[in-house]
Amino acid sequence: MKFLGWILFATLFSTISAGADDSAPVKIEAGLAQLFIDDYLIDSQENLERTLHQPTKDHGGNIPIIALPQDAFGELPATLEANGSIVYDPNLKKMVMYALAFCTSLGDDRRWEKVRLYRFTSEDGATWSDGEWVFPRSREDFLNRETGEYATNIDLFSCYYDDKDTDYPYKGLCWFANWGLKGEGSYLLKSKDGILWERGPLIVDGCGGEGDTSMREIHQDGRTLVGAGDVTLVYKDPLRDRLLGIFKFTSPTTVENGNRLRSRAYAFMDTIEKPFDIESIDHIEFLPPAQEEGGDHPHDEYYASTGWRYESLWLGGLKVWHGQGDYPYSAAGCAYLKLTVSRSGLHWSKVPFKNEEGYPEVFIPNGPEGGNDGHNDGG
Repeated sequence: MKFLGWILFATLFSTISAGADDSAPVKIEAGLAQLFIDDYLIDSQENLERTLHQPTKDHGGNIPIIALPQDAFGELPATLEANGSIVYDPNLKKMVMYALAFCTSLGDDRRWEKVRLYRFTSEDGATWSDGEWVFPRSREDFLNRETGEYATNIDLFSCYYDDKDTDYPYKGLCWFANWGLKGEGSYLLKSKDGILWERGPLIVDGCGGEGDTSMREIHQDGRTLVGAGDVTLVYKDPLRDRLLGIFKFTSPTTVENGNRLRSRAYAFMDTIEKPFDIESIDHIEFLPPAQEEGGDHPHDEYYASTGWRYESLWLGGLKVWHGQGDYPYSAAGCAYLKLTVSRSGLHWSKVPFKNEEGYPEVFIPNGPEGGNDGHNDGG
């Protein structure tokens, strides 16, 4: 498998404004590679154009890296969703990946298992084991024993490996859906081996809908956003030994162009074993404009985002979903990825450079429907 790195290529073209602050010296930490994805370290530049080079799928995208067992849901069709986490288990000496399987055809009596968490392992990151269903294992995993209420299903899951905890090194956040106004949100899941998981307390109070008085409401740029939402995740910063929480917010009502303003906020968390104060989030970092602006279009929404420490910078992917609008790089109803960058982990920007096809900000496209000999992802 080819190594997919972040590659930015400079050629002579036009003048771009400098990004460094002349009033204060820039501290360079020893031992950290300095990346030039943003302009922070560049005092001045002239006649410079940079191109955002895009990763390419091995084997034309015909051979999946991971796949659901064919009989996972019997004869019912299912999707393996492109979200989750990859951690390294030093005891196994393997990488461990988690991904959600989603089957819309299950009846109400099996709704609790329509979203399942699968586990994959690999020694090299290129060849992965067959998927193993690890959670939930019964409807009782959704029972609130104090109220007698059941959640309907899980949603997005993310985790990290805590090498300081020899009892429960696997720790993650998992969304439990439709659990009443006070119960919906991201709960602690912990595991000794990454296979058998135990549910802990509610960590991130979620938006349970109309009447939920505990949800976070933020007013910004003339918009009202509420959260946290289901696509909320956690990442461990290995350089600073801290946790970055990435939170979904959305508009309580549809705005212009049918847009729900799915948005992203960021905050550092001391732990995911105790409830997080959702009120500590004071602003939305990525809020779609719901109009033609920069590299955005009227129907674009920021459905998900990731963030990880890479040497001197934080890098991430911004998943842009659009219910309408056919783009040359993504069909209506699909999503594509933009590359994002941060120096603090809290304040982010989209990498604005044009890609090899001349489209600004587009890092991983879907492509036109049926394009690439039918190998594109969406539609």
